[in-house]
Amino acid sequence: MNLLFLLLVLSGTNCIVGASQPDSLILYGIDQSIRQNYASAESTFTRLINESPEHPRGYFFLAATLQSKSMDFETDIWEDEFILTLDKAENRARKLLRINDEDEWARFYLGSALSYRAFYDGKKNRFVSAIKRGLAGISELNKVIAIDSTMYDAYLGIGSYKYWRSKFTRYLDWLPLIKDERELGIKMVKLAAEKGTYTKYAAINALVWILIDHGDVSEALKWVLKGLSKYPQSRFFLWGAAKTYFNLQQYDNAIKYYQNILGTVQQEKLNNHYNEIICYYKIAECHFKLQQHDQAALTLEKIRSFEIESKIRDRLKDIYSKSEELQKKLDALGSNK
Repeated sequence: MNLLFLLLVLSGTNCIVGASQPDSLILYGIDQSIRQNYASAESTFTRLINESPEHPRGYFFLAATLQSKSMDFETDIWEDEFILTLDKAENRARKLLRINDEDEWARFYLGSALSYRAFYDGKKNRFVSAIKRGLAGISELNKVIAIDSTMYDAYLGIGSYKYWRSKFTRYLDWLPLIKDERELGIKMVKLAAEKGTYTKYAAINALVWILIDHGDVSEALKWVLKGLSKYPQSRFFLWGAAKTYFNLQQYDNAIKYYQNILGTVQQEKLNNHYNEIICYYKIAECHFKLQQHDQAALTLEKIRSFEIESKIRDRLKDIYSKSEELQKKLDALGSNK
């Protein structure tokens, strides 16, 4: 979910292009997306498209919102619309660059769209396409930074790329040696979180997950609390907070945040139970860590009570397996007797 949030506002710097009205519209749309008010966000970005049909920004942000809610609700029902809208953003950015190759904002949108599509391709296991588009996207973003090093919002995408590329290539012995740029990536994302205008909260969220992965969990907690101070009910930050407290072994706090997520998910009309099952498993795991075995067992029973479609069950195969293993541990302790 952190990657999605990053890409949602990856091209936010472009908001400074044009009149103040489009500026405020984009900021408002981003704010609505973070708050999970997706209908409002989509309406806002559709208005941008209608006002500037040949500019890529409205299409990009609309595509970002579609993908954001797709990941939030763990569904692919908007997949075709997402691809079509993102393609329109890329095509219009390329047209602007054909007119003016030095249009740094058009180049920023192009790099953002390519990076976003690479993320999507990676999720679909289209790795060759993902690598090709990802490299092309980051190349475009690096060109923007070369033009203006003070475009702090742009550091978010590049820094995240440097961190995760270094992270994963460390385990691929067959690849040529690639410089470890994790620390540089963290510094770049921090710079976006501290000085970015439009990507500030996206950078905070991305930084939380990077720091968790890097083992700097106490530092991650500081940043996720900053995000929650602005958006206390946003699932983007609630997931990060729950994970952070779990890794800090503060299981009571982790339970509180997983229950908060659970409550917001259950209020949504669109609910395929994917996120509910994740939350219930993590809550059960927390109870087990706290030696609250009966509560853990009762929570696991809730997971077994769901009737879900086979596609969702397949995606949750690992969670069901872990739930069964946890139940076996509970049974061995006699918690159900």
